[in-house]
Amino acid sequence: MEECMSMDELRRTLRARSVILRHARPPLHIAIWTTHGLERKVTQALRQHRVRLAALLAVSDVRTCPAPGLHRASFYYKGQGLYICGDCERLARWVEKRVC
Repeated sequence: MEECMSMDELRRTLRARSVILRHARPPLHIAIWTTHGLERKVTQALRQHRVRLAALLAVSDVRTCPAPGLHRASFYYKGQGLYICGDCERLARWVEKRVC
């Protein structure tokens, strides 16, 4: 049986393939925006790490930012070791108002 990707490996893979994840409803759901299909090992890793990913996405944690090079100027420290991507946070609010 194939070993599942670690959370860090999954994040690197998603960034390299320009996959955007978004927190969705109900609480543990994740919306996936991609122009490519996802390999089986990537979807398995998404399932395995979905609780942690959903929690990070819900607060726009910088570790889930799909474009840290472009968004870095909007990163800020929220406290208790939590860094937020302001651009992703604004996008999440915008999407929430219009899509959900």
